[in-house]
Amino acid sequence: MIVYQETKEQFLIDVYNDEIDQKIEKQVYEKLHRKTSNSEYNSWMNSMPYMYKILNNDLIPKDCIIAIEYKVPNSNKRIDFMISGEDDHGRESAVIIELKQWKNVKKVTEKDGIVKTNFQNGYLVETIHPSYQAWSYVSLIQDYNEDVRKHKINLKPCAYLHNYRQTDSDDLMDLRYKYYLDRAPVFTRGDTEKLTEFISRYIKKVIQMLWHT
Repeated sequence: MIVYQETKEQFLIDVYNDEIDQKIEKQVYEKLHRKTSNSEYNSWMNSMPYMYKILNNDLIPKDCIIAIEYKVPNSNKRIDFMISGEDDHGRESAVIIELKQWKNVKKVTEKDGIVKTNFQNGYLVETIHPSYQAWSYVSLIQDYNEDVRKHKINLKPCAYLHNYRQTDSDDLMDLRYKYYLDRAPVFTRGDTEKLTEFISRYIKKVIQMLWHT
């Protein structure tokens, strides 16, 4: 199930007109039969303008499909943001983006794929590295979605931490996370052009992907 699904062109209009949050909220109520939490609402309000900047570029076709809050099959996981279309070779492709509002990260050396960051309570809390999280969504989809395997759909995960300023010797990019970073690169504040180029490598043409439904 997908909460919000539109073309890139319509997504840009919805964000520009300050309607994206209301549209998502309405779809959550109609499709998931529940009200939106304050944290969900705030995350959309904060993250969607950044995705507007990323997508407002002619490198990415205006009719590619934008999906927000896509439910991963056979799980309670939801993908924040997904862009689908075709690559240069006519292969169906989707870029999966894990959105984070984090401003700081501390590595955790004794556990695989785990970092610490500050959430609303202000305390450092252990959680999954964003690259690990994005990559795990692709693994789940490939395991449980027959259409993805049958049609050999190309899934490219990444993470976008739009509030995060990278520093030298940054814990977010520590070598202990290299396995996941190689499979799902991280983009941070100031990487607008890099993320746009990453998406444009895999989304060249438009197609309505069958596995969305």
